[in-house]
Amino acid sequence: MKLTHIVLLAVVLYVTPQALAQYRFGPPRRVEGYYKGNITPHWLADNKSFWYRNDVTGGTKEFILVNAEQGTRQSAFNHEKLAAALSKAAGSEYKADKLPFDSIEFADEGKSVRFSVDQTGWTCDLATYACAKTDATPSQSSNQDYVYSLLVLRFR
Repeated sequence: MKLTHIVLLAVVLYVTPQALAQYRFGPPRRVEGYYKGNITPHWLADNKSFWYRNDVTGGTKEFILVNAEQGTRQSAFNHEKLAAALSKAAGSEYKADKLPFDSIEFADEGKSVRFSVDQTGWTCDLATYACAKTDATPSQSSNQDYVYSLLVLRFR
């Protein structure tokens, strides 16, 4: 067998299963109402609402608040206002889509949010968006936090 025949046979054997799989399953399709393939809900004390972090392309992220009882989804807070308030209080520049923390905790019956930046605890009032250092830091994940893979949620 000539070398060209061997190379051609190798290419056909390699490409054919991939081409058949693509033909069989087709291109990826958008599923209506599908928002996130893997979320970690952090339930609030009322057991009706939870927040999760949505990691978006380019290293950006957003914090989302879901009311499971009402089927609603919204930003957990105003990311722009919090970034501006934290920048002012900390003396560093922070962007709304790249906040320097990965976890939050709602405090004061949802009127403020706590988080840590470089091992320093912060509390931010969600009415005035005044941020201040605090000794209280967000608690670690509780046993009520579960990972739901391929969770499909329909929101109004």
